[in-house]
Amino acid sequence: MNFDQADVQSLKLRPTLIVGVGDFGGSVLLQIREKLVGYFGTGIDFPILALLWLDDQAGRKETPAGLSRLSLGLESPSRTLRKLSAPSFRHIHRWWYPGWSSLGELADDLHSSRPAGRVRFFYHYLGLRAALQESLARLRDPENSTQLLNSAALRDRKLVAQVQFDQPTQVHVVGSGADGSSGMLVDLGFLLRELVPDAAVTRTAWVAVPQSEEIRAQANCYALLKELNHYSLERHGFNAEWEPNKTARPLWPVYDACYLQPGPAEQIQELLADHLCKELLLADFGEQRRSLRLNVQTQSSLLPSDLPEELQQRLARGFSKVALARVRLAHGA
Repeated sequence: MNFDQADVQSLKLRPTLIVGVGDFGGSVLLQIREKLVGYFGTGIDFPILALLWLDDQAGRKETPAGLSRLSLGLESPSRTLRKLSAPSFRHIHRWWYPGWSSLGELADDLHSSRPAGRVRFFYHYLGLRAALQESLARLRDPENSTQLLNSAALRDRKLVAQVQFDQPTQVHVVGSGADGSSGMLVDLGFLLRELVPDAAVTRTAWVAVPQSEEIRAQANCYALLKELNHYSLERHGFNAEWEPNKTARPLWPVYDACYLQPGPAEQIQELLADHLCKELLLADFGEQRRSLRLNVQTQSSLLPSDLPEELQQRLARGFSKVALARVRLAHGA
């Protein structure tokens, strides 16, 4: 069988950046990667997809292929306190109302408190900004289209990838409202607006509201929802001073859309990973036309394999839909 005789499936792919925040966001990214490998097998690189994990733990970790990790961990309270007392962090002193000395008493709260989560944003701001800029620039590289068209791994699976550079880059931010890392979600959303202020990027937040009896988790969710609602109103502008003596006022609202998903944490992770894979893969089925032949290098033969047929069946079924329990936080609600 050759490509002149076979049906070829066209994948329409939009440049997409998925940012996973904290443990929850990292788990969603890992599931997305596993689903893509499960559907396509190993050896396929999608340069128009970037998975960036903002890990709130310090130290190095082994990161799976196709996943980038940026550690936003804080050191011990005493070391963090010494660093934050330096003049380079003076611009954030005014909102840490308990005073820096209180950090020495936080201990485990460095992981679970929202103020400490926001401290992570400032503490690692330069590295975070550089990682986001690099990811966004790489997604729009024109060479991505050529690389995908020339991908032997895709041709072996009877696939043709079409990069939709005429569409805005999609940025999805995934996190849990119950985590201390949720303290950085508002700053992160406005930073994405400041980096790309025009319509070339659409920004969507996916916030898990997991079932929990812990007072801290419930308080974290409540505080985040109040913030998101506040900064969805035009009259509540956001004045940012992420660097000393440099202010910014990004456009509002903080995100173009925000979706809340209640339920057990593991179930939400599976649900969001499923949906974001569906958002990435827009498949067109049909017989191969001449326009597609021009985009593929014809092979004289393929080794016998049931992979292409199985793959098309899976993609035809698609991914399961996001649960109806999802709630959209309207701007100005």
